[in-house]
Amino acid sequence: EFKDLKAHLKDRMAQNPKLTVLLKIDRKGKYSMMVDIIDEFNVCNVGRFSIAPMNDTDLKVLAKVS
Repeated sequence: EFKDLKAHLKDRMAQNPKLTVLLKIDRKGKYSMMVDIIDEFNVCNVGRFSIAPMNDTDLKVLAKVS
């Protein structure tokens, strides 16, 4: 859940200050959601992250857990 993202990121950053995050974006997703997530990265001092499009394999995995 997005509402839990900040706590999750802070916890992970405390465990590994050199954490690198990969944000996978669905091309059909809302741009504003990507911006909101990147804002949370900044709030939680996630200094290293990369953004990539979701591929078919990612979408299949996501469908299984949704």
